[in-house]
Amino acid sequence: MDKDNLPEVQQNSSINTEQHDKEILIEEKRKRFFRGMRLLIIIISILLGSVILFLVYKKYLSPRTQVVHRETDPSTDIQIPIVEQPPIVAEKKIHYKSDNLKLSLEYPKEAVIIDTWETQGQTKKLEIVYSEKDGANQSSETTSEADITNGYIFRISTFTTNIIDLQEVVKVKKEGLKSECPDTAVFSETYNGSLGLGIYKTPTLTFDVKNCGRDYTIHYLKKFGVFYSIEQVYEGDLGYKQLNKATTQEIIESIEFYPENAKPALPYDLYTNEKYKISFQHPKFDPNCCNMPGIKDEFGEKLTVLADGNTYVDKDNFDGIGVYVYQTNNKIGEDFNKFLEKNRKKLTDDYLVVKGSNPNPQEIEINVGTKKGIMFKNYSWRDITYIFVDLSDPERNALKIGENYIMTIAVKNVSGQEFDLKVDEILNTFKFL
Repeated sequence: MDKDNLPEVQQNSSINTEQHDKEILIEEKRKRFFRGMRLLIIIISILLGSVILFLVYKKYLSPRTQVVHRETDPSTDIQIPIVEQPPIVAEKKIHYKSDNLKLSLEYPKEAVIIDTWETQGQTKKLEIVYSEKDGANQSSETTSEADITNGYIFRISTFTTNIIDLQEVVKVKKEGLKSECPDTAVFSETYNGSLGLGIYKTPTLTFDVKNCGRDYTIHYLKKFGVFYSIEQVYEGDLGYKQLNKATTQEIIESIEFYPENAKPALPYDLYTNEKYKISFQHPKFDPNCCNMPGIKDEFGEKLTVLADGNTYVDKDNFDGIGVYVYQTNNKIGEDFNKFLEKNRKKLTDDYLVVKGSNPNPQEIEINVGTKKGIMFKNYSWRDITYIFVDLSDPERNALKIGENYIMTIAVKNVSGQEFDLKVDEILNTFKFL
């Protein structure tokens, strides 16, 4: 090698070595960065999962802690532990029927239902809305998804098409959303979903959308000759989005469509009580076979117990209803709400004694003829559902059979949702006066 070029070669070699060292250093930094990012993602996932599990546990699974006080018996100076049962908080829901949509459902009482089916100039749809944002829960036909903060919208509408089928409807809806959502939105494949439970379970074509401002689960089905669009829209901070999704899923599972091929109407008998001016129709249930306990109250009177002979097994296992009238205790200023509270406590105590644990009750607002009723579900250890109706109104009060009078309907159901449908039909026929 030419001695004159030797320093230049050594200089180039030194530069190459330096560049190689820099590349190694950069590669090491890159590896450390990605290791750090992976560790950060794992930590965030663990924290997010922990928050979600805590919120779900707190809402659905956390045991009710008993408070124990110790009082001293003055005759013996022995401390006696006294256990105070924490108050049972029933899940409060509203039962809603829509003849336009040909279905019924249940939704949380804190939400607002917006039914624009009978409103001229409005899109025909039913919406259930809940938001933590002030004012968003008002009954308004202009509530939009942008108004929702830590909440949800449950939306049902129907439509018809000229040519396209159900699969094409889903495809077109997806394309429309993709044009509106940001590039970060994630769309699932279309899959087979369902609405309702048991005999009311209805198959759907369903897909999910995430990160489109909020998340969606969208269902389509064809029934009664029209397409149904059912949307679950939910959003919220860490953990709350999952809870809002779970709430809309509970609404989905409560849906019961009317029978698509309605059977001919069964022959009905009319029950009438002249004393209390109450009447209703029933599908020829047997008034003589069975008994059913009503609410335990000294001021109560049994009117009738009717059993469905088609599902009768024995005196303890049958589908049936019992109707009772109670008079509130004027001496202690008892009204409808105090009567309900008294029976919440009675039923809870009985359940605890028999089952050894507290019930997980629901209270559902339901229509009984032209009056509103409150359904107590899962309160009774006998698996009896009770519906309470305040009989007070001006006409009945004038006849002294309204004020301070409460009708209770007891429902015993051993066959499931099919008998629920019969009970709904009976409740619709109730007349007062």
